[in-house]
Amino acid sequence: MQIYNAMDLKAGKKADYNKMGTLTQPIQFISEKEKNEEWRAWNLDWLEFQGMKQLRRNARRLMKNYKLAKVLLTRLTTL
Repeated sequence: MQIYNAMDLKAGKKADYNKMGTLTQPIQFISEKEKNEEWRAWNLDWLEFQGMKQLRRNARRLMKNYKLAKVLLTRLTTL
């Protein structure tokens, strides 16, 4: 797995696709002075959207784990 910083990506390097995502935040090449409330709101919306995509992608596995844990806890408390 390669780790690229923002300058690598700006220089044109490409990250291989993986299903967990390649970025943890959208790439922004703007100064701190330009980061206003609208910019912050957009970034929070983007992060929320990424979280929803991850939940949709992993929903079946998450529910299976949740149900399994619930059964195990029920059995342990009845002993």
